[in-house]
Parts: sequence; C-alpha cells; structure tokens
Amino acid sequence: MAIPPSLFLHVVTLIFMSFSPVSHIGVSAAGDASQNAEPAPISPGCNVTSQDVLIKNWINGNEKSYLEGQSARFGASLPISLSKAIKLPAALANPFDSCTKLSSKVSNSIVIAKRGNCNYEDKAKIAESCGAAALLVINDDEDTPVMVCTQNDTPPNISMPVVMIPKSAGDSISVNLSTGSKVDLLLYSPIQPILDIGAVICLALMAVGTIVSASVWDEFTSQPIDDNYDQLERKAKMFAILSVCCSMHGLACMIPSSFIFNC
Repeated sequence: MAIPPSLFLHVVTLIFMSFSPVSHIGVSAAGDASQNAEPAPISPGCNVTSQDVLIKNWINGNEKSYLEGQSARFGASLPISLSKAIKLPAALANPFDSCTKLSSKVSNSIVIAKRGNCNYEDKAKIAESCGAAALLVINDDEDTPVMVCTQNDTPPNISMPVVMIPKSAGDSISVNLSTGSKVDLLLYSPIQPILDIGAVICLALMAVGTIVSASVWDEFTSQPIDDNYDQLERKAKMFAILSVCCSMHGLACMIPSSFIFNC
C-alpha cells in the first residue's frame, strides 16, 4: 500500500495549514465572537476599540439562541468574560428612535432603539440620561457596521455600552417586548482563540481520510483484472470508497468551533 510522494506532500500541507495561525485568525463560527472587528474610521473622541458582541437573551425566563452585534467606537467596553457580564431587563425606547427624551421607564435597563433620525451619539446620550445601562441600536438590514461619531463632533461623554444588532434580531426583541413578554439580555465579548479548533479538526480528519482512501485505492487498483472479475462490482466498490472519503470530509467540516470552545 505505497503512498505516492505527491499525495504525501499534499497531506503534509493540509496538516500544516490546520495548525497555521494565519489561516484561522479572525474566523468566527456561529455562536463565537472575537476582538477582531472590522476597523472603521476613527472620528475625534471615538477611540474605543469596537468589539464583536454576543447577546444571551431570555424570553419570559426561557433562554433563546445567542444574538450577535457590534459595539460602537464610543461608550464603555463590554466584559470578555461571561461571569463578569450582568443580566438586565430590556426596554423599548419611546420614541422608538431615541432621538428625544424618553417617556418609557428604562432605568437600569438595556434600551432597544431603531436606527435613524439622529446620530448615534445623541441616541446614546438620551438613553443614558434616562438611566439606561446599555443601548442596542437596530439596523435597517442584517449588517452590523461599526458606529462612529459624527465628523467634527465634540467627544461624546458616554459611559455605557452601545451596540448595533441586525434587523431580524431587533425585530424579534421588539415584538416580544411590545406583546408584553419579559425580555432579559446579557452582553459580553469573548475572545476567540487564535486557532479555530473546529477548522483544525476538520482539516486533520480530511488529511487522515485522504491517506486512508489513497491507501485503499492503491491496493484496490493494483489488483489485476481477469476474465472472471465483475466489472460492475469493481465500479461499485470504487464509488463506495469515494463516497466514504467525501462523507468523512463533509462531516468533519460540519463541526462548529462553538461545540468545542466554550466562552
């Protein structure tokens, strides 16, 4: 069962790639957040590092799937440890754009407001002046761009976190709150490991699968064909080998790092 030198070199390359930090920096699976947020222009006073944010949420006490967001270049930074994050009730801004003084009770709550009609700093200042502990701004699409200050604006004096969330996440929270459900949120920004462990396992299993499949294939194809050999059976076995190899690769790559790395 000799392994061709070219195949051996290919496998070694796969293994090297699986442990190469360069190939995994900044890769996020579902459920993971990191400190590798896309850089945005820094306006005067907006020198806070933007963070990828994970949002745990509960509806009437029942925990739901994680939500994700992006923190602003101003305001307070979020804790990187789940144990240091604080679970707080959510409250809808009224008016919903948080561009004028809020009439809703938002003291010590995470305020939910929609994007638009005024700049981000004004939304945050108004929410904080009413006692809010944090502000979630609902984007008008599924992107979460980094919020920056208005050019030539005075440095904002905001001491609470400000986070943008996708429209679908914001709509879900808003609907639950508007129908009388109790919504609790917890915001934090865990540091993702430099190596995406799920991807490492995927590539390692691909390498092993390649070696095994190649070894079996070499042994199989080296057998002489005589008049009594069933050609159909031979093709069926060849197809089975390829199917097993492809299935191993596919299943390996379905392993998300969120199952392995618990922030």
